[in-house]
Amino acid sequence: MFWISWVLTSNSLATFPAPFLSRLEVLRLSQVSCAHLIEFARREGHKRGLSGPSVDTLIEALETASRTDQLNLRNVIRMLERGEVMEEAGTLH
Repeated sequence: MFWISWVLTSNSLATFPAPFLSRLEVLRLSQVSCAHLIEFARREGHKRGLSGPSVDTLIEALETASRTDQLNLRNVIRMLERGEVMEEAGTLH
């Protein structure tokens, strides 16, 4: 079965048995920094067509949240999606 490739992901290797781990090439990835998440949000916000003020507000919210919370890509994507919904809804008077 040399033609089959697998990609496995895990937050911890502690639960994997040694014989299983001996058959894997383990790649350890570093944490995504707040700066990386902010740059991703900026690029993705513009790609999604969010207005400049919306992107700026999102960046500001990320910078504020990063002081007390651990942010991840899922958080940023949810914030981008929420920004899209809010822009589509328009302004209510």
